[in-house]
Amino acid sequence: MHEWILVIVGLPLVGGAAWLLALVALESRRCRVVCLMYHRLVSREAYERQRGTEETVFSLPADAFEEQIVHLKQAGYTFLTPDDVRRVALGERVVDGPAVLLTFDDGCVSVDRVARPVLEKHGARGTVFVTTDPRAYVFGRGDGDERRLTDEELRGLDGDTVNVESHGVT
Repeated sequence: MHEWILVIVGLPLVGGAAWLLALVALESRRCRVVCLMYHRLVSREAYERQRGTEETVFSLPADAFEEQIVHLKQAGYTFLTPDDVRRVALGERVVDGPAVLLTFDDGCVSVDRVARPVLEKHGARGTVFVTTDPRAYVFGRGDGDERRLTDEELRGLDGDTVNVESHGVT
């Protein structure tokens, strides 16, 4: 049996990179994959205006996201796709050093407008899991960066930097 651990981090923590450095120290053993899950990336100003647990838990300031990507790169993380993780789990791929799977739930347009350019800039990868119903409740709350990516935008997004997978319907 191949040793590997998948750690799910469901809450975007803001306020420096101390949590990320602790994670790096804990997860730097061979054949370990960390999964970081995001939803919406917003401007710092928009984040500070948000009220309520739902909005602040599922949003992250764009500058904090880029800071996290920089720290992961500096710590030597390899950025994987879901298929890469499957191959690691099956022993078909060996990853020397720490590895990370970046995921974005729902398919908000900020994945294309904010995340993709940051990932490209730093040579990183991510995966968006798209809610298949554009009318799902998650898209009707807040500013324009919360709308769902259109089918055309999704086709343009799927590639070397961000790949597209299916989420639930609503």
